[in-house]
Amino acid sequence: MAGPTDETPAPPVRTDWRDDPAHLGERLRTAIDGARRSARPFALLCTAVRRLDTVVAALGHAAGRMLLARLAERLREGLGEHETLAPLAGDRLAVLAEGPAAANPWALAERLQALAGGPLRIDGAEVLVDLVVGIVAGNPRHATPQDVLDDALTALAWARTARGEPIVSYDDGRRRPAEETLKLESDLRRALAAEEFHIQVQPIVFLESGRIASWEALARWRHPLRGTVSPADFIPVAEQSGLVVPIGWQVLRRACAWAAGSTRRRRAGQVPISVNLSPRQVAEPDLVDRVRDALSTTGLEPRHLKLEITETSLMEDSRRGADALAALRTLGVAVCLDDFGTGYSSLHYLHRFPLQDLKIDRSFVSEVDRNPRNAAILSTIVTLGHGLGMDVVAEGIETEEQLAAVRRLGCDHGQGFLFSRPVDLDAADALDPIASLAPQS
Repeated sequence: MAGPTDETPAPPVRTDWRDDPAHLGERLRTAIDGARRSARPFALLCTAVRRLDTVVAALGHAAGRMLLARLAERLREGLGEHETLAPLAGDRLAVLAEGPAAANPWALAERLQALAGGPLRIDGAEVLVDLVVGIVAGNPRHATPQDVLDDALTALAWARTARGEPIVSYDDGRRRPAEETLKLESDLRRALAAEEFHIQVQPIVFLESGRIASWEALARWRHPLRGTVSPADFIPVAEQSGLVVPIGWQVLRRACAWAAGSTRRRRAGQVPISVNLSPRQVAEPDLVDRVRDALSTTGLEPRHLKLEITETSLMEDSRRGADALAALRTLGVAVCLDDFGTGYSSLHYLHRFPLQDLKIDRSFVSEVDRNPRNAAILSTIVTLGHGLGMDVVAEGIETEEQLAAVRRLGCDHGQGFLFSRPVDLDAADALDPIASLAPQS
């Protein structure tokens, strides 16, 4: 019997959901051979669900597995005869496209995102699937299935970390940003040892009077060669590398030291300082000891410190989070829930946590004066917060119309550029906490 020739058509590719990842290796080996013999194109796309860990934290591992199974079913139903779906480890799925289907892998990636779109109902909750995709086109460098898979997973890793780039195609030119990220991580380690991180502060005001209710400390980094590095650039790298934990403790100490000194300088009452804690800091077993040490070292009274945490921080381990927050409140430190409304937290758990403030994310405030739905959501959050004995803070107030709307809806405090941008500590010391920062009508 004659062997396969260059003109022999490739057999149709199976599109059924397979539990055996080895099936993908077999198909890749066939695709590599076909590309060598007849220049038949192929492409491999690796996908993952962004923020799946948040879904798991809120709903459990079984819900996460159910989400992936239903997502796989959606993708399978939308694939063509020359496209193969296969599972990978963890939350990743792979799609192999061959022949005509591989002509435009970017279009295939967009089709996968469209197939994944729309909410999935998991354990009574609607979960929106945000799919990221890494693409690699087959080329002569790929000698083995593992070569192809490695490049596709590298592209997926870039897609996971890229801001605003949910689809990333692999090419050698992408190595430069990756190398820059590694260099930035190295610089962060050096900056941490040299204590190059400092803070600016932004006032949070009483909406009724416009007077300063508290300050929020914001981390800043002055690089010796690059100058001021945007938090948008270094915070994601710090979170990914784990450096956000020691950086966070350094920022906490600086904020407490300034707040304690500000009290001595003013001699007219204390304006509390709020400091953000990353989810990794909240998960640290020595969280309470670290906070206690920062207070005792700087001389700041516990009642003058607020710690801001996110919903994700609480939901990753709700029992441990509740215990840690209870210990902080026993210490005399207030705890605030930041960016409320952007996570998957369960309202069933919210009453369990000893929280003082509820900060409404700026995404709800940005159109509160123009969008009735935003106003309705904000009003509901205010009612919920007040019902649980919390003050409600509206973030991101930039216009007088937004200020009027959040006042009308019953928010207690506000923060945003309308009152003040983040300022250096000297400028903050010069502000009179008794004077109103609100625009005068």
